[in-house]
Amino acid sequence: MTVFELVTAMFAMDEGGFRLREDWDKRKKEHLDGDVLNIVTATDFLTACTLLSAYDKKGTVSCKRKDVLNLQLADYKKYADILTKGFVEAETMLSEERIFVSRDLPYTTQLIPLAVLCALLLPDNRIKQSNVKNKIKQWYWCGVFGELYGSANETRYANDVVGVMNWLDGGDLPKTIVDSYFNPMRLLMLQTRRSAAYKGVMALIMKNHSRDFISGQEMDIALYKASGIDMDDCMTDDFEQFIAHRAGKILDAIAIATGKPISGRDSEEVIKTFGVNI
Repeated sequence: MTVFELVTAMFAMDEGGFRLREDWDKRKKEHLDGDVLNIVTATDFLTACTLLSAYDKKGTVSCKRKDVLNLQLADYKKYADILTKGFVEAETMLSEERIFVSRDLPYTTQLIPLAVLCALLLPDNRIKQSNVKNKIKQWYWCGVFGELYGSANETRYANDVVGVMNWLDGGDLPKTIVDSYFNPMRLLMLQTRRSAAYKGVMALIMKNHSRDFISGQEMDIALYKASGIDMDDCMTDDFEQFIAHRAGKILDAIAIATGKPISGRDSEEVIKTFGVNI
């Protein structure tokens, strides 16, 4: 049996015979079926609810399988609605970062702690404060470009929720930001859409006024006319210079998104590959 099936059975044995399946189906249909949130599963929701409950109780914060199976019905009823709003807020935040559909989500797993953080910050409306939102986004992009959400996620969920909330209250940087590192040479390896960093780069390109190579149309035509993005290298048919220039711009965007400088841009390997510092 799946975790969701086991929790459904346990909740059904509680007083009143709570029907978790019916509650989830209704919640999914009415709130969690958007272009990004359609990827959220019932187990994802229970994992997030366990994490939110554990953090709010200020006890041991954990959301491993055994912790999800120990989730109490009273806690589910207490936190499910605010968590649902947290997921919706997370979807809104991702759209601001030009992630509009689930197939473009770098890590589906990172959506869980993102939703929990949003849920924790919604009651007093802190999530709407620009400095708070910008920190959440910085943490998010560090997870993407550090490629840190591929394994051992339950431990990272807990560390990040605790770490980010502590950071927002004036504490140290969360582990994901500290650990995040992007090698400039990684750009040349991002060749499939399955890579989280590939999807992240595409989102940042869209965020930075990308335009069609054929039509020249872009999201912000005024900025295009003012900056003349890529026109010189393309018009002079200098492919090598174009690639080096493009790589530098992408690395600049990653550095801004993560709040961390990209080291190694002037390394011997980079210069040998691109011909210049990027």
